[in-house]
Amino acid sequence: MNNNYLHRVLSDLSWGIKDQLALHLATYQTSSDEVSIGHLH
Repeated sequence: MNNNYLHRVLSDLSWGIKDQLALHLATYQTSSDEVSIGHLH
């Protein structure tokens, strides 16, 4: 039971990290897109 709980916590943590990475990548992508669009204008 304790082992199962630990596994769930670890999987929640890894999902949280993946979500954070995806969020950072998305914001980085949009900011770099804005920069390239700004250069086009």
